[in-house]
Amino acid sequence: MENTETIENKILSIIKDRLKIVFDETISNIGDKPLLGDEIGLNSYELAYLVMEVNKTYNMLIPEEYLLCPGLQTINDFIVAVEKYQNTAKW
Repeated sequence: MENTETIENKILSIIKDRLKIVFDETISNIGDKPLLGDEIGLNSYELAYLVMEVNKTYNMLIPEEYLLCPGLQTINDFIVAVEKYQNTAKW
């Protein structure tokens, strides 16, 4: 299982490389910043794409209930989901 820093780096890579989102990487505590806020700047479609890419990258399926409550609002939320649901895909 990957450590938290590795998971964060992969998620940031998806945001930068696949979604082509440019943001200030010097933001302190970037994992706590809202993905839909001004600092990272995703829109709702990009957030949905990020969910799909993280699911694919980690061979997992985040349950719909988890997407709604507590939800995936920050990078840290994605990290928790990866740690909890990694390798649970049932395609």
